[in-house]
Amino acid sequence: MTIVRASLWVAATFAVMTLADATVTRAQVPTIPLGTRVRLDSPRPNGSLVGTVKSQSADSIAIETNDSTRVVPIASVKRIAVSEGQSRSEGARRGMKIGGIGLGGAMAVFLFASYVASPNNNCGGADECLDPIAAFPYLVPASALVGGLAGGIIGAIAGAERWDTRYLAHVRVSILPGPNGVMRVGLSLSF
Repeated sequence: MTIVRASLWVAATFAVMTLADATVTRAQVPTIPLGTRVRLDSPRPNGSLVGTVKSQSADSIAIETNDSTRVVPIASVKRIAVSEGQSRSEGARRGMKIGGIGLGGAMAVFLFASYVASPNNNCGGADECLDPIAAFPYLVPASALVGGLAGGIIGAIAGAERWDTRYLAHVRVSILPGPNGVMRVGLSLSF
């Protein structure tokens, strides 16, 4: 047996085993009660959908969004997450991330620019002025801390939706027609 034939044999065996595994995985999609708020991730054109479950069969799930009802084949679903309601702690965590990076970063840039642009470099009557570059390592963490605290407070007040993943497709195999009549096989793994 040549190396090419051996490689093809290994690839074909792997594809058949993967397809069998994907079929078993697809059969394990849990039944979600009607009216439950879900977030469903699938490839385009649907992408990520957030809505309520209208119906579910062995091969598809219908999600009612704000503007329409979309039926998505179960075979194309990557992930299904069920809403567990609003969470103030989740909102605080998200707010701290956004505030620490966004607000803190903007504040650090603004303070650094104003420090460099001031005519006397903010000596305040001191004998020695701090070099703007030397102040930067102190300015960035302080700004991130202040921005993170502000974002955490705002996020805790606003809250955020908490999601529980109920289904995650670990192995996906795609077989698509390619140019000139060639079949293309794709494999994706989720961890």
